[in-house]
Amino acid sequence: MTKRSFPVIRSCIHSIQECIMLESKYPKLEQTEQEDILFFLGTYGAPIGNLPASPNKELSFEEVVVKALVFSRQNPIVARAFPVFIVKNEQRFKNFQRLKELVIKEHQENTLGFFLDVTYELTGKEIYKELAGQLKKNPTVEDFFVIYKPSKYRERLLTRNTPVIAKRWFFRMNMNLDSFQSTFKKFVSQDVTTNSPETVTNRYEVSRR
Repeated sequence: MTKRSFPVIRSCIHSIQECIMLESKYPKLEQTEQEDILFFLGTYGAPIGNLPASPNKELSFEEVVVKALVFSRQNPIVARAFPVFIVKNEQRFKNFQRLKELVIKEHQENTLGFFLDVTYELTGKEIYKELAGQLKKNPTVEDFFVIYKPSKYRERLLTRNTPVIAKRWFFRMNMNLDSFQSTFKKFVSQDVTTNSPETVTNRYEVSRR
């Protein structure tokens, strides 16, 4: 074994340790809980595909948001749908105090702040930037998606693909803004935004330089 091998080994060990830590913080949700989250997200307008026939339990809007934030860390489809969900429920999000209390209780300030910032980037509407500004950032860097099976290519992909907007909220992720934008363009009418797709793309490209 050469000296050059040690940094690689240390990186792999760190990656595995981080995955174990995230898995303990975000254990896989029970199937019934996943179904409830998907049912209510779909009911509130999020594009998440086929909905369960009915929920197993009733949830308030604030509970749906907080549970969906946790689930988004495990499910890229839910993550990509979140800005659409936010825009379609803008009036409900303006009732922010109760939601903020629950988000803080569940330690999801960075997750919600990230999605609000993404929604601001996609729409140009100041309300989302203002709401994100009310959330105190936790400066602990985490992988956005909980990875239960580490890959040797993971670090490379995270380094290459983490968008600046995710770094602002201390996340690393193998998903760029284009992934959110494509879903958003498909399900949100242009007349609810103040940004054209070109504006979003151009601003994002500038921020990467």
